[in-house]
Amino acid sequence: MVQGSLSFERLPIDVLLVEDEKLMRDSIAEIMKRRVNNVYIADNGKEGLELFHLHRPQIILTDIRMPVMSGLDMLKEIRRIDDSTKVIVISAHSETDYLQKAINLGVDGFLMKPVNIDSVINQVSKVTRQIVLQMKAQEYENKLKNLNELIFQNRSRAAHMQSSMAPSWLMPEKKILFSSNYVVDESTPSGDFFDIIPISETRYITYLGHLPQHDIKSTMIMLTIKMTLDTIIKNELENASPGIILDRLKKILGSQILINEMELLVCLVDSDFEFVRYAAIGPVNILQFDKSTRDFCPLLRNESSLTEEDFEQLPSLFEETEFAFNDNKLNFIFSRNLEKYEAPHNSPLGLSGIKSVLNSLDYTDDFLIPYLFPCALNEQNYKFHTNDFTFLMFRKNSLNKINKKNLLVTFKSVLTKTSLIRKECEQFVLENTGMEELSFQVELVIAELLTNIIVHGLNNKPDTMVVLSLDIIDQVTISVWDKGVAWELPKLDKNDPFDLVDIDATSGRGMPIIVTLSDRQERKRIDMINQTKIFFNINPEKESL
Repeated sequence: MVQGSLSFERLPIDVLLVEDEKLMRDSIAEIMKRRVNNVYIADNGKEGLELFHLHRPQIILTDIRMPVMSGLDMLKEIRRIDDSTKVIVISAHSETDYLQKAINLGVDGFLMKPVNIDSVINQVSKVTRQIVLQMKAQEYENKLKNLNELIFQNRSRAAHMQSSMAPSWLMPEKKILFSSNYVVDESTPSGDFFDIIPISETRYITYLGHLPQHDIKSTMIMLTIKMTLDTIIKNELENASPGIILDRLKKILGSQILINEMELLVCLVDSDFEFVRYAAIGPVNILQFDKSTRDFCPLLRNESSLTEEDFEQLPSLFEETEFAFNDNKLNFIFSRNLEKYEAPHNSPLGLSGIKSVLNSLDYTDDFLIPYLFPCALNEQNYKFHTNDFTFLMFRKNSLNKINKKNLLVTFKSVLTKTSLIRKECEQFVLENTGMEELSFQVELVIAELLTNIIVHGLNNKPDTMVVLSLDIIDQVTISVWDKGVAWELPKLDKNDPFDLVDIDATSGRGMPIIVTLSDRQERKRIDMINQTKIFFNINPEKESL
């Protein structure tokens, strides 16, 4: 008897279901038909084999013992045809011998009778994720082969490709937040290469590499390493670990390419168990900063993660180190040349200087730290190049949470319907102030502001993250952060805001409405991030007009 809930999403795959028990077969098929692209049904192995030849489904869900042809015999034939097909076996507790034979044939999941529909969907979903990631890895590898001839024609094209592969400046995952100031000058590639790659629902691989030379040869090496790393990670998937990734990289590219003062740090970040495991070539470039003590702290091991015995068994030539993270600690990964930056008095920045700069920053919006940091370096007259300086911060994710007086949301520009955000903000203001006119004005201003940012500031780029905060204390404050083009607020007369406004301008569209409805506006550039603030006075007399 199949039991369970029906709350799961449609999966982009075809499934072959082979089961001789009609009640179970019909129950599973009924649910699966609504949750995958196609379901092909057979009541014995012979029919299942024929359907496999005809449709080539990505996943086979099969019983072991059946009349005419058993599930095992069917799998033997299928494995001769295609050994990459994913197989989930249904068996009874009494079929231990058959189960062992199934294991020998290579299966990807097991379900024990009586089958629970939640278990079925969980198994199919898990295997589907593997299929999708493998398809993406293969697609990426094909792109790599096709682009190899074009990548290095000139520095500008190489820089453009490096930029196209860069992750978003802010990546808010369910339990963890990544923020980086990674940027590529389109005219010349930088000395750093960086990425964050999800390998499961709770784990991420992030890496940061640095090459001191900035010639075309180094650019070729850098992009080769980056694309090889990405392919290795996407092929390893949930088995990826920092040491193994570096082993694979060394085996593919050879030792010679991984020298010449190159630095490369590869981290596995686990958001569930809250630990980081890393391995490196060259000096380690990772620090943990305690916000309460305002000081760097030792990288302490996580009790729930690997034991010393586990570390000894890791088959890697590269030493792996592990530490825990928590709510009160910020974790930084950066290119080691940061410590060598010099002030006018020729003293290097060093760790003490990094700590001093961090302590000078405002932690109210700590996701901005990678951008506040270089601003502080400039103010203190340190010499550095923005295209040779990557600063990554990660911590537990506290974004997208609502408390009594603050609403904070993140979204990827045009991929999100801003109307939902606007309505959520309007309702939030109404609930906290009871003022319908004010809440309507806030909603309208947010609509104009986001349109201006997304359409003109971000040029409709679908991978650009935007953060919006709505605070209600003595006044209503809308704050928006985006990594779009720089533009200034136009100076408009509130009594006649439409006077002398260039309607064809790409910066400031919608500003007449914003100026008319709000009481004050501020905008500033924080390194590469735009911060826009719009203020509304809470005036009950204004509401009654």
